Amino acid sequence: MIDLEKVKKSAALREREMAVPVLGGTARVRLFRKADLDGMRVESMVSGEVDNDKFERFLVMRGLIEPAIDDATYDELKSGNAAVYYALVKVVMEGNGMTELAARDARRTFPA
Repeated sequence: MIDLEKVKKSAALREREMAVPVLGGTARVRLFRKADLDGMRVESMVSGEVDNDKFERFLVMRGLIEPAIDDATYDELKSGNAAVYYALVKVVMEGNGMTELAARDARRTFPA
């Protein structure tokens, strides 16, 4: 049986250190609230649909606490080695309980 106090304590966590094997180290990841993710989806909308590139940008730039990623660094990462870029996207998504399938489904069905 799941302990309610443990659930509440876990839900209050705002960041987590996670392994990034491709880079041989760890990253500190911000744990978003549902409202944060919904807000990023709204900000990512173009002509009534979520722009996946914008959404990924928001995930990486807002989700990574350490290393912190600014606009110029994000663009540099995206134009570089795909394995490194996707490792960072993946660590933010996994840290927030998102899988590729869940993210795709959420983008397809948003707005609610």
